[in-house]
Amino acid sequence: MVDRGQFELAHITNRLLSSRDRPKRQYLIERIGHMWAPPDRGCIIRMPVVNQAHAEPTHESVSAVASFERDGNVNVRIAVTFALRQHSVPTQDSEPVLTRLLADTHPFVRINAAHTLKPSALRSLAHEILSARLEDEAWSVRWRIAEALAPTDMSDRGWMVLRTSCPRHTNSLLDWLKRCVPFADRFAADQQLVTDIRNRIQSLSDDGYMQRELTTTLRQLLGR
Repeated sequence: MVDRGQFELAHITNRLLSSRDRPKRQYLIERIGHMWAPPDRGCIIRMPVVNQAHAEPTHESVSAVASFERDGNVNVRIAVTFALRQHSVPTQDSEPVLTRLLADTHPFVRINAAHTLKPSALRSLAHEILSARLEDEAWSVRWRIAEALAPTDMSDRGWMVLRTSCPRHTNSLLDWLKRCVPFADRFAADQQLVTDIRNRIQSLSDDGYMQRELTTTLRQLLGR
């Protein structure tokens, strides 16, 4: 009996490879990403699909998606990063593509690539790549790389990148604090920084949820 999911995956893969329409490429790549998503974990791609069949990634389907990593349409390249974020995609297939996408010209692509690569993969990147991304114009990329470098001989630089880019906007503060967790000892030793963060949290009396989340993360950083 033919497996419906694998049959549909092969069909959509062939449609993707023959498509000359960039919006359709984006749609088809997202469809493939949905099919790769483990049924019990859900999909992190934005496009809802009704009665979507599941299929394990195949070499052909992963190669087809990866072949569009240099597509001229940024939405297609973003779709590639989203598809490769599915937990069922073998890392040996996804990591080389995502590593190259860290140097993409569009910040959204670099952000998705940085947040998809595991910390161990980020730490294994060449020194010049790490140095370039620590100076990335997208703060989310800088923070992600800095966080991954905590247990390495580049930890001093990683912490300096985080310490000097504490966000002014509260909406980004929680993410920044979470990236600081691997540097908890350095964070706790910086009394001026701790005081500043506490004062900012206390000023959020009109946003109870954010205040609680920030307080919880701060306590984690301070070991309390």
